[in-house]
Amino acid sequence: EVFFEDGVSGQIIFKPSRFRGVFKSLENEEVFKNVFVDREVGTITWENGLDLAPDVMYEEIKQKGQWLLE
Repeated sequence: EVFFEDGVSGQIIFKPSRFRGVFKSLENEEVFKNVFVDREVGTITWENGLDLAPDVMYEEIKQKGQWLLE
């Protein structure tokens, strides 16, 4: 679950079909669980440099309570 400073919160849900292309490495549970918030740029990031677009994440969660990545 993610929490934004203005009180908006929700879940990010990865469907298995999303683990392709640049996200293929996140299929590995050890890689996936090394996620962190890069406070300098305001993104959810992995050690391998992948990150999620915070503006899209915020809008989806604000509107739907979750961000479904398919």
